Amino acid sequence: MVSEAKLTGAACIQKRAHELASQLGKLDFQLPSKPSGDGSHHLEVRDAYYLVVTDRDHEVERRRTTDPEELLYWLMEALTSSLSWTFERGRRRESEDPRRQAFEKQLKLLGTLSPDWARRRSQEQTDILSRHPFSDY
Repeated sequence: MVSEAKLTGAACIQKRAHELASQLGKLDFQLPSKPSGDGSHHLEVRDAYYLVVTDRDHEVERRRTTDPEELLYWLMEALTSSLSWTFERGRRRESEDPRRQAFEKQLKLLGTLSPDWARRRSQEQTDILSRHPFSDY
C-alpha cells in the first residue's frame, strides 16, 4: 500500500514536471501512472519512484530513485531529447552528423530549466562521443 505522503509526492512530481515542460512550450505534457505499451514512460510510486518504459506490453526500461530531482532530470532529459531531434529533423544539414545540432539544442533547452542539468547532460554527451565520435560525411 502506498502511503499518503507518497501519493502527495507523486502529485507534486506530476505538477512540477508539467510546469517544467510548459517552460519548453509542451503544454500537453503528461506523465501517466499506467503503462500505455507504446514506448512511453509511466510513473510508479511504491518504496521509491520508478520510471518505467513499456513497448507492446514488454518492459523495456525501469529506473528507480528516491530523489524527486533525479526523477525530474530523467523526465526532462527525455523530453528535451525528443524536442531536440524534432528540431534537428527540420533543419538537417548535408554532410553533418545529425547529433551535432540535436546535442547542442538539447543543452540549450535543458539550460533554460537548470544550468546543473545542462552541465550534467553535457558530460553525458561527452561520454557518448568518446565512444561514438561525430561522423560527418
